[in-house]
Amino acid sequence: MRLQFAHKVTKQPSTKKEVKEEQKELIDLIKEKINKDYGAGTLVRGSEAVGLEIPKFSTGVVSMDVALLGGFAEGRQIEVQGRKSVGKNTLIYHAAVQYMRKYPQAFFMDMSAEREADIEWMMFQGIDPKRVLIGIPTSGEQAGDAVADTIAMIIEADGKLLALFDSISALTPQSQLDRDLDESNMGRHAHMITDICMRLTSAVKVDLLRPDPHATIVFTNQLRHSFAKFGDPWVATGGLARENYVSQMIRISEGKKLVRELGSEKTTLIKEAVGQRNMFKVLKNKARGPQQITGEFTFFNRGFKGHTGGTYNNSQQLIDLSLVYGLAELHTVKKRAHLDFPCVGMEFTNDKIAGAKAEAIATLEEGTKPYQRLYKALLKEAERRFWNKEDTLEGNLKEEEVTDDETAE
Repeated sequence: MRLQFAHKVTKQPSTKKEVKEEQKELIDLIKEKINKDYGAGTLVRGSEAVGLEIPKFSTGVVSMDVALLGGFAEGRQIEVQGRKSVGKNTLIYHAAVQYMRKYPQAFFMDMSAEREADIEWMMFQGIDPKRVLIGIPTSGEQAGDAVADTIAMIIEADGKLLALFDSISALTPQSQLDRDLDESNMGRHAHMITDICMRLTSAVKVDLLRPDPHATIVFTNQLRHSFAKFGDPWVATGGLARENYVSQMIRISEGKKLVRELGSEKTTLIKEAVGQRNMFKVLKNKARGPQQITGEFTFFNRGFKGHTGGTYNNSQQLIDLSLVYGLAELHTVKKRAHLDFPCVGMEFTNDKIAGAKAEAIATLEEGTKPYQRLYKALLKEAERRFWNKEDTLEGNLKEEEVTDDETAE
């Protein structure tokens, strides 16, 4: 469609003021024409586009919130990938708790293609089952259509939705279900995942005049061994195109398990895993934040040494990161360790450094007012350092080769 305007430049503007007035008049004409033809809000000035702001909600893990400068991005597609039993679903459940706490009208939707939705485990993490929608799709196309239609109804009702696809690997194309086992299956799954991402990108509409999106999509994904001899030994399923649609991509890697031995003094009858120390890496962050940053966290699935079951070691992460970002000071005076938090007006003293940290962890319990104040100060400091071109954290600088998988992105 060819656009025609009645406005014509009669003479070349000579002063800066005339240039600005000419630009403003032309932009107003373009906006008026486009919005009239395609609907209000189709084209807005950059200074008026509040919908481009990226609100975020906590992941439930302090170190990951700091790495992502606030947590998961609302109104975007997010991928959490990792091998089996690294806590992908548990992380999403904790994020869902934070999302529904932020928006009391919000719903959580679990599209469980793996057939492993566990409402009791959700409740154990703190999710209200009355605000949960669970679907078990027969095909990937059905899952994509169901979520897209749900988002349309949520937008119409001015509600909020956090939708989980669990997982990309388990979303099966209908054509694959209908085929014979000996038929070729090359690329069907990747094409379907691309189609789902394309449809969801259109479904999660970005209103340029509204700062709070209606829906957020989270995918979990499994890893497979790569055939490549060099580079990343692991590759995620679903093809490469999906990497261009997700705004944030986090990979979780399994670390050491925390094991409790049960039995007598001489004989161990049972070894029970009460927790797990995991590492994560931000593979992609197009939602305002640093790229390729790593961190670690510990999850306790059972109560152990003062830690409540179903929680992360967030208090310890908060204290350690506060020391890294300069919000806390640790020094020794007359053989006594002093751990100071000037931003919250708290100080802990003990004969040992570990003792001072233990007292701080016990006092700065998750959910308390001092914890929240220190958490907000930490996120603010992390964002300040990110946008400051000169001020950076101290550390060793070294070069790392880009793997084949990263180059493909």
